[in-house]
Amino acid sequence: MYQIASGMSYLHNNNIVHGDLKSLNILLSTPLDAVITDFGMSRTKYTSASAIRVKPGQSVGGSLDYMAPEMLDDEEPAGSSRRTDVYAFGVLLYEVLNDCKPIWVTASGEPMRVRTVEAQICKGSRPKRVDGVPDNIWALIERCWHQRPLERPRFPDILRELEPYRNYQPPAPTPVFVPVSVSVSESTPAPAPEPAPVPEPAPVPPLDRTPSRPPLVFPQAPTPTLPFANISTVKYTMSPPPQIPMALPYPAAVPIDDFMDTWDSNGALGPKEKRRFTVGLGPPPNWPPAPQPADEIIAYLEKHENVPRVTLNRVRKFEAEACVQAAIGISNGRPSDDPVWELAAKLLQISADQENVEAFFYLGWLHLTGVGVPRKDVDAFAYWQEVHRKQSHDPVIKPIATFMLGWCHILGRGTQLNRTKGLELIRESKTADFGLGEECLHCSNPNVSSSSAAAERLFSVCEFGSDQEWLCKHLMAVCLVNGFGVPKDQGRAMSIFEQLAYKGHDVSQHWLGQCLNHGWGIQQQDARALEWYRAATEKGNLYSQVMVGQCYEHGWGVHQDENQAVECYRRAADRSNALGEYHLGRLYYTGEGLGQNHTRAAEWLLRSAERGNPDAQNSLGFCYEKGHGVREDMDAALQWYRRAADQGHSGAQNQLGRCYEFGLGTRADSGAAVGWYTKAAEQGNSAAQWNLAQCFEFGSGVVQDVQAAVRWYYKAANQGLNEATNKLIDLDSN
Repeated sequence: MYQIASGMSYLHNNNIVHGDLKSLNILLSTPLDAVITDFGMSRTKYTSASAIRVKPGQSVGGSLDYMAPEMLDDEEPAGSSRRTDVYAFGVLLYEVLNDCKPIWVTASGEPMRVRTVEAQICKGSRPKRVDGVPDNIWALIERCWHQRPLERPRFPDILRELEPYRNYQPPAPTPVFVPVSVSVSESTPAPAPEPAPVPEPAPVPPLDRTPSRPPLVFPQAPTPTLPFANISTVKYTMSPPPQIPMALPYPAAVPIDDFMDTWDSNGALGPKEKRRFTVGLGPPPNWPPAPQPADEIIAYLEKHENVPRVTLNRVRKFEAEACVQAAIGISNGRPSDDPVWELAAKLLQISADQENVEAFFYLGWLHLTGVGVPRKDVDAFAYWQEVHRKQSHDPVIKPIATFMLGWCHILGRGTQLNRTKGLELIRESKTADFGLGEECLHCSNPNVSSSSAAAERLFSVCEFGSDQEWLCKHLMAVCLVNGFGVPKDQGRAMSIFEQLAYKGHDVSQHWLGQCLNHGWGIQQQDARALEWYRAATEKGNLYSQVMVGQCYEHGWGVHQDENQAVECYRRAADRSNALGEYHLGRLYYTGEGLGQNHTRAAEWLLRSAERGNPDAQNSLGFCYEKGHGVREDMDAALQWYRRAADQGHSGAQNQLGRCYEFGLGTRADSGAAVGWYTKAAEQGNSAAQWNLAQCFEFGSGVVQDVQAAVRWYYKAANQGLNEATNKLIDLDSN
């Protein structure tokens, strides 16, 4: 099995996909060298596997037992690819370890019917584990035949797993070219035929590679058909290479009996021309050069003004970064219905096949929106998951991909619906440069404006896909209402939320309620806001459930009813909503609508704070500072204040400033105090504005400046702080 993996690794490194790997196509030579044969389904891979797709009702070739689930998809059947070869290898490894018994059998041991096997593969079922198989090998098998193609390992990874078994030597050699197994089919397996003597291969002429392809033609309108699937006949011939000794400390040479397909002008399988060569350490003599991107692609790039010559030359060599640069260059500024996106997607796929993170990122957006590729949520999710999983510290791509993974979980797009997991990922995505976080779902004070590269990139990709995908349009409106990556335009945001709300999207209904409740981009209308909150609540939106409680608590558009408010908060809190937990803890603390109970208050605030709610973190810090419901602990208070302050909570920033000014739980540092007061004051916190004015008036932590003090007193007074008003009167009289 190590030799087979070595041979497949070599093929893939030379961009050749076997397409029909199975036990019947593996022979054993006298020294027990594995011989991979019958390349009846092989092809050169210079585009994505999706470039050659199987239409419904058309045979996909190969053998059903070894076919990956994506090849059996009724709506978007995939062609053979590197990842389908890995799937087949996993089945082959299982079959060998199971003594070549039928792969798919019923509980009574009878072979399954063809339709049953297909159904089992498509729903993710696999044969049961074989007794005695080591855990690491069984884990390898499960990774190889994983339902999701991107979860499968590459052959170099497989080789590393099989390295401990590489030098295994059985007691005696087998006869020449005895098949590894017989075929596994719906009927009883037939006995293997007697092997015929194998003559020495006759010398063949040098390589004759004379491709002739049709000119590049772009369709007039977007179409799922990829423009470079029609490939004319390419024939390969070569001389037999010398064998490589097994004693070399490298992967063993694997003789290959290869049948190279040719393709007619419609992309269908044509006549086959047989050739023999050896796969192993390095290419043998007269090996043809690695396949290049289609001549039509190169011809188009040669004429494009945004693709430098140096990039073009690197694309010819399959360099991943160059393919991404070329894709961006030809598609930049082009509308989403421009056929050039199909070409850009091909270039990105070439790069993604080499594990390029940036290509994964962009392909996720293309599959989400259906631009240049078929719309497929599962592929979008898988590509973003690859970005999230990689050890990448890219401050732009990594947080956005994590953010979008969260949305996929929340909406059940491309993966199972899991709102808790989605919230965790969205909170995880929050960074100093990408500060949106959970405020993309609910925000009472849109103050996450940002012009960082990450914020601008999110807005640009959402705006690009807004005509095809409602989620892109919704997130674009979230950016507009906050000024995240774009100048704030709450009127435009409100119009988008309204459009999507009438289409039944609960997240948009909630945001429309917020706009109406707070007067963002429209006149404040509490009654209408409550209607949209209720509509979203009926669809399971817990943030709207909390806002209905707020309406009852404060009498916004409805008769004030504290009991109804408590009930709304409790329903949300019981479903682990951090906002509901915070408000329930707040009411336990104040005793409004509930009997005052600081211990219960601290319990609910702690639950919310641990989920990342900054209001709860600030309130819990105050509980620890005062010993309300918990043991007094200034270290814990400072910890919670800081966690909230780091999320931009102005109240916590003011509290930290006070702790530093007066040395509460930490060394007094008037300079640090001024820094925290300033952050909070600039967000409009009136208490922080008062404290900062005091620092300027008396020169605490800053050079004394009465005029600066007066400015901050005025700002605090304009927000209704009576102490600031009285202070201004005193200063004026003096």
